[in-house]
Amino acid sequence: MICVIYSSFPTKDSALRIGKLMLEEGLIACVNVFKMDTQYIWKGKFHEEDEYGAYFKTSIYKKNQVIKYINSHHPYEIPLITNEEVVVNNAYKAWMDSFLTNP
Repeated sequence: MICVIYSSFPTKDSALRIGKLMLEEGLIACVNVFKMDTQYIWKGKFHEEDEYGAYFKTSIYKKNQVIKYINSHHPYEIPLITNEEVVVNNAYKAWMDSFLTNP
């Protein structure tokens, strides 16, 4: 099993910056960033804008570290952070395990 953590960001750069920092620190194996249209209410006001979703892939052993890192570096006041443990093919898991060591 691996853990896939999702969060949304106001800019592509902010998502990629956090992803790169976590890659360099060995917290994640991969990040996928994609553009999306978003509508929401914030502080009583309707917003419609571009956002960028990011899937951060890590080991189940590093899940809490990644969530904590995103929380402390995220540009939003209240970021959405979800996580799901998923089964992946053996070759992908072996690739991740080759450089994401357990604590």
